[in-house]
Amino acid sequence: MLRRYAILLTPARLAAPLAALAVGLLGLGQAARAEGSDTLTLNAAATVAQDSNLFRLPSDANLPALIGRDSASDQIVITSVGVNVSKDYSLQRVELNLTLANYRYQNFSFLNNTSNNYSAAWRWSVTPRLRGNLTTDRKEALNDFTDVSGSRQRNQRVNVTSRLDGAYELSGAWRLAAGAATVTQTNPQDQTADADTVSRSTDLSLRYDYASGSQWAYTLRTTKGSYRLTPDQIGLIDDTFDQTDHEVSLRWALDGKSTANFRLTGLSRTHPNFSQRDFSGLSASANYKLSLTGKTAIVIGLARELGSYQTSTSNYAQTDRFTLAPSWAISAKTLLRLNYGYTRREYLGAPTALAANVLHRTETLNDTALSFEWQPQPHLTLSTSVQDARRNTNLPGLDFQSTTTSISAQISF
Repeated sequence: MLRRYAILLTPARLAAPLAALAVGLLGLGQAARAEGSDTLTLNAAATVAQDSNLFRLPSDANLPALIGRDSASDQIVITSVGVNVSKDYSLQRVELNLTLANYRYQNFSFLNNTSNNYSAAWRWSVTPRLRGNLTTDRKEALNDFTDVSGSRQRNQRVNVTSRLDGAYELSGAWRLAAGAATVTQTNPQDQTADADTVSRSTDLSLRYDYASGSQWAYTLRTTKGSYRLTPDQIGLIDDTFDQTDHEVSLRWALDGKSTANFRLTGLSRTHPNFSQRDFSGLSASANYKLSLTGKTAIVIGLARELGSYQTSTSNYAQTDRFTLAPSWAISAKTLLRLNYGYTRREYLGAPTALAANVLHRTETLNDTALSFEWQPQPHLTLSTSVQDARRNTNLPGLDFQSTTTSISAQISF
């Protein structure tokens, strides 16, 4: 499923309100620019994409029975407009980003939707040594058919995150930071494995910054969450959970051309009513960025992630991922990128003795994308890409292969 926000033309039914918004924003922009350090940016974008296997179905699927057509391919036209505003008030800074995106499917019009996304931030500061952030953001998008089955219904997920944090420079290179966050995830359709969730977390961290640009930090994070589900004695489905994370991170500035980042997290999730759903383990990541020349760079990454995935046979998913991303700035106006990802995922943690004897789902995913960007003018960017995605599993009916090609244009002023 395409999760990219890009655009070219605004649908006619949105033209009038968007034009009125643009006029108002332009007036605001003139006032903001008059103050010097304040900025306002308007942007519009468009993408036309062709997806060969929109619903990520296997090659032997009975397409007429599943989707009512002989082909699962579709053309998607995505149009969007947005505004970015930032303004300084003495030591304070306020930022606002609004984006309205419209998705239109040529063959499967029941997926048509308009999403509105926003982010807002107050970068507060009491003194240069005591500062922090108050932020909120909303992200709305169709659930990816790679992860969500059910091709005859539209399931549009909304994630809203709000966070307050602060940091204090103790002395020299030492930093003490604390934060609190609320994350809400909602889906119009019921999802047991990845259900609607409200989680509230607090964290405390200690960081040391080296003069070279390197740094290390330790973070303790506690999370209390609730699922929007009714506890199920038969399915062992709980409605709340508690999680504790201990995380150590290191940013290592090796030299002027390379940087390495490492993270190791020990996590433990418990459920008050059904301890059969508890799990714990280690998550880790490492990535290395190297600027080979002034025009070429490469990023290599390894990661292991643990995440809740409650079904009748599993409690969580363990995901191991390798990524490779070289880039080449052919000229000052053109950029060529290659992104490759190999993922192996296992669904683990049998909730019952019977489930322990069931064949557990494992899968591998290969995702390769090649993109080209051209910026003929400072405010105009044109791009095209081709992406190949494949999944192989040990269970029937889940393998797929898809190819997505797209062309995009984005303008900002």
